[in-house]
Amino acid sequence: MENIEGPDTGEQTRIQFLDNEMDLCDTFLNVALVDADNPKAATSARTEARRGYETALAWINSVRDAEERARLAAKLFRLKDRLDKIGA
Repeated sequence: MENIEGPDTGEQTRIQFLDNEMDLCDTFLNVALVDADNPKAATSARTEARRGYETALAWINSVRDAEERARLAAKLFRLKDRLDKIGA
């Protein structure tokens, strides 16, 4: 069966997945900050953020487009910085 969407569909899917995963991590970190008065919820949110970061880290090298990989790596670096600052 021919891919009717073109040859870059898998690449675009990986890029979109990584963008979404890192955006979700940012959301979890925001929740951890907002729920600071609820230690259980904050810890859970930090844990999910860390898990998402590790997933993105594992997949980032699968992006073949150098510009997109660099953009995603910069986003991953910013996410890591936030994780370190919040203690996740």
